[in-house]
Amino acid sequence: MPRNKSISHYPARYPEIVRECALAGQEVRLAVADRKQALSLRGHWFSFVGSIKAEGQRVTRQLALLPTGLPSTAQQEILDLVAYQPMVMLTIEEREGQVFVVWQNREQSWQARLLATATVTAGKPTAMTAEQDAIGQRLLTAQQEKDDAKNR
Repeated sequence: MPRNKSISHYPARYPEIVRECALAGQEVRLAVADRKQALSLRGHWFSFVGSIKAEGQRVTRQLALLPTGLPSTAQQEILDLVAYQPMVMLTIEEREGQVFVVWQNREQSWQARLLATATVTAGKPTAMTAEQDAIGQRLLTAQQEKDDAKNR
């Protein structure tokens, strides 16, 4: 597995995109030459995300060793990115021959808006077949045996 690069290796625009989308709820749209370039940029973005996570773990370990446990400004910025990044989603859109890479807040995506309209209906539970019940019993028994063996 390749080693994650430092956050400073990536464009300074990436942390700005995280803040703009996660905190301000803005959408960042970038027109690219073709789908291949969009996929390449998406891969670069997710590499950046991996670096954020690795840096966050490193900072957390450093803070655990400090008597005060208080982060510096730079450390706090990394911890903020760790917290905010999951709020940002990246999609690739193709419209009328143009390709766009779009960053946005997850809760403002078309998927989230669509799911917000979903309704839950109260239905009758479906009865399990004898075969499904037998499989469930075997799985439960196997799990109980495994747990008992651990506790011995």
